[in-house]
Amino acid sequence: MSITREGVLDKLENVGCPLSQDWNIYTGCLVTGKPSPFVIDDSKYQQLVGSDAKNSKVIGQVLLRSQQKWKIEPVHLIKILSSSKKQWPWSGANSEAEAERIFKNTYPAISEHLISYRDKLRKKVDRGKFWWELKSSNFCPMLCQPKIVYPAFPGVDRFMQAGYDKEGIPTEEFLHSILPADLHLLAILNSRLFNWYARVKFNKSEKKLHLNLSKRNMKQVPIATMTIEQKVNLSLLVHQILNDPDSPRISDLEKKVDQLVYELYELTAAEIALIEEESNQ
Repeated sequence: MSITREGVLDKLENVGCPLSQDWNIYTGCLVTGKPSPFVIDDSKYQQLVGSDAKNSKVIGQVLLRSQQKWKIEPVHLIKILSSSKKQWPWSGANSEAEAERIFKNTYPAISEHLISYRDKLRKKVDRGKFWWELKSSNFCPMLCQPKIVYPAFPGVDRFMQAGYDKEGIPTEEFLHSILPADLHLLAILNSRLFNWYARVKFNKSEKKLHLNLSKRNMKQVPIATMTIEQKVNLSLLVHQILNDPDSPRISDLEKKVDQLVYELYELTAAEIALIEEESNQ
């Protein structure tokens, strides 16, 4: 009997339960734009905070959609949310000119940093009431805890890049989160099997790889039923990866993850060979 892509796909979708049965998926809450003058590096952060300590109150961390596999790399964000939802000293100003003067007097160093982007920011649709404000969004307190994060649209020729956020850092709008943050689920999402499945199911382009890992699509992903031992074995491997994601051992650990995931879905050697072959194309 020949092994076909359709046959393997059908087998996977009849194993376990949809991801949405045991996990919840949340969309990110911050609209930063790309590229964004509100996103700053460590040097600029030190400069702004060094010039005025109170600037630290409006500069926080954020996770962007440019998420890497396994590890997270938060960046600094000038987080001045729209006056439509948050009260600032300039919120009640009678004109933008008056509001801008108050903003400049309140946060002179931040104002100086943003002023060169004023014309561009004024034209943005997804901005706050004033050009130096970010668009208000619905904040989800649930996300202020450990979570799995992944970009809903990884980019051209890129696969799933799920990471583990143990700090509960706010996320950008196109970086989705999964709760609870079970490491055995993270193992499946970053496995070769899942990436093959996503490539078959969620590629929105006929000419190139361009995954759509939207909330709607991810809810239906089949997650195999696991024993306690299987969950522990996968979680231990993920722990090793997360402890040193830049280690030269990562490739070997990922291969072990892949093998355990194949076993979860009871794939045969021939089915695995098909997945490996198509994944390498």
